[in-house]
Amino acid sequence: MDIPNIFKDIAPFLQHPLVLVGFVILLFSGILTALLKAGILPSLPEKTVGDVVKRILNYAFILALLVIVLGFWEQMQERSSGKKDSGSIPRDTTVIRMPDTSRTVHTTDSTRPTKKKFYVNVTLRIPSELNDAEILVDGKPATIVARKLTSIILRMEKKEISQRIVVRNSYRECSSRVLVDGAKELDPCL
Repeated sequence: MDIPNIFKDIAPFLQHPLVLVGFVILLFSGILTALLKAGILPSLPEKTVGDVVKRILNYAFILALLVIVLGFWEQMQERSSGKKDSGSIPRDTTVIRMPDTSRTVHTTDSTRPTKKKFYVNVTLRIPSELNDAEILVDGKPATIVARKLTSIILRMEKKEISQRIVVRNSYRECSSRVLVDGAKELDPCL
């Protein structure tokens, strides 16, 4: 067995806090033991003090092994239970956390049962002269999440039929029909 291959298999577990603490304790007790055996630290004249130091080192070693084993055990439990493990993401992967774009709104009306509405973000890519434009969705003012120089992010209801988006200001008007079934990017003014 090759040492780098063994380390490659063990390395993902080293990200767990218990395993890291265990290895730090193990490393610290190992360094102290090596220093005592090498005679670099002066030996203590009293036998009892020396026994106390040895006992502390033994307990630190046992504690380190226990923490490492608990860390490995907890990591294995998380993996076997199917929890998403952030430590399993490769180091060369860039993780981008996107905001939750789906929202659920419950509407109540005494004549009909509760209906769930789902919302998604739709990005409109627009010319810069329309960045201050009025946006209408099916004839009603749109819910604008963010406005940038060449894009506008809308919060739109997810529907099974197409919706009409109108972008207009005093100089220009553009419109487009779109089926909103998930997050989208549109170019209504091209």
